[in-house]
Amino acid sequence: QQRAQKEAQKAAADRQRMMQQQQAEQEDLKRAMLEMRRAGYGPGDPSQNPAAAILHAQAVAAGAKTAAMQRAQYPGSEESMQIGRMLLEQQAAQLKQQQQAQAMQARAQAMAGHQQQKVNPMSNQAQKQPPSTGWQYIDPKNQIQGPFSLLEMQQWYHMNYFRPELKMRCSDQDEFVPFAELFPHPLVPFQSYPKRVPARR
Repeated sequence: QQRAQKEAQKAAADRQRMMQQQQAEQEDLKRAMLEMRRAGYGPGDPSQNPAAAILHAQAVAAGAKTAAMQRAQYPGSEESMQIGRMLLEQQAAQLKQQQQAQAMQARAQAMAGHQQQKVNPMSNQAQKQPPSTGWQYIDPKNQIQGPFSLLEMQQWYHMNYFRPELKMRCSDQDEFVPFAELFPHPLVPFQSYPKRVPARR
């Protein structure tokens, strides 16, 4: 009788160790899924994220196996294991929703950037600084004047010396173009980068 009792105790201890091992594996899987969630990934479509889908399947399988072992040793623990599986499923659903929300946000940002570029196609030009030297213009006698500095051109512009049809350029490598075409709206004369026209060779 004592031998049978020892064997029963040993079998119970073995089941307890196996159950603890399964619980430890399940905790490892939970931590792995949590790390993927922090990194912005969820189970989603297995073809798009197979690693997350495998982790999810392994977590569910580990939970089911641990639940079966606990039912064999502790019949009243099935309800707690069902709650654990439900929590895992909720985590997986939250990860998927987060991934979908991030994808929608990325698409919205891309569309906003595209719309901004369409509204203001000269934004890149406006951000560049105009050349500091090399400015020339053709006077009413058809004589080339310059080169002048950017500061001089800014001063003369504020004194209203430049008519829209006055031809000028900011480099001897460019063609002379009318002042109004060199700085079309919304460019600010001598503050925005001009719309240069390379000289024909």
